[in-house]
Amino acid sequence: MAADPRLDGIRAKIDRASIQLGRFEHDAAAFQRGAFTTRVEPDFKAGVFRLFAKDMGLGDPPIQLRLLAGEIAYQLRSALDHLAYIFAVQVPEWSREFPIFDTRAGYQTKGLSKIKGMSSYHETVVESVQPYKRKGDGGPAHFDPLWMLHSINNTDKHRVIPACATYPSDLRVKVQAGTGFDTHLVHMLPGTTRPTDGTEITSFPWRDLHVSVNVETFCVVAFEKIADSLFQPIVSFFTGAICEVADIVNRF
Repeated sequence: MAADPRLDGIRAKIDRASIQLGRFEHDAAAFQRGAFTTRVEPDFKAGVFRLFAKDMGLGDPPIQLRLLAGEIAYQLRSALDHLAYIFAVQVPEWSREFPIFDTRAGYQTKGLSKIKGMSSYHETVVESVQPYKRKGDGGPAHFDPLWMLHSINNTDKHRVIPACATYPSDLRVKVQAGTGFDTHLVHMLPGTTRPTDGTEITSFPWRDLHVSVNVETFCVVAFEKIADSLFQPIVSFFTGAICEVADIVNRF
């Protein structure tokens, strides 16, 4: 089946979001490398090394990064609304919008009116990706990627998106052993805290606490909050959101 040329502009918006995400990754790299280092202290009583965040004084992520994140969100949300503009032909142009709802009742009372004129197949596609549909009514829907995209786009309309540096889910630790360096990953729970200077990040047991330990620290720029999700890494979120939106468009 030949591609619908009406979708060319929508795919261009998704491509634009991908290009902007690549620029975000590039521009964020220096900040992410320099925002924090990790101090290691032995706790002989507990038999563990404790890892503490050391703030290097860079402050919040640069405002240009946060503006770029808002532009990525806009392109993706606009791509979805563009679908409604093309296919919801029984709705006045200024009222056409791709509905994103966290409850079935909200979708049925308000969402369906935004897409009148779509075919039954397209209505089924729109309904199938609703946050309430995939996650269930209530709180879990707020962790759905479309709901989170909708939320961050609304935030960007009214203020600069709050963001911070946070630690990833794994830290690369090098322990100097008799035969050289023993390199391993220390797992930690992501998204549980915004580090400040002196915050204990995690700990790990080691048989000899007199050895030298080095931690390779690489933080990530994260949204402080999207809907109910705290400290969501921006790059990984948008990588998934781009795939999500592209998949929806490909079903039209």
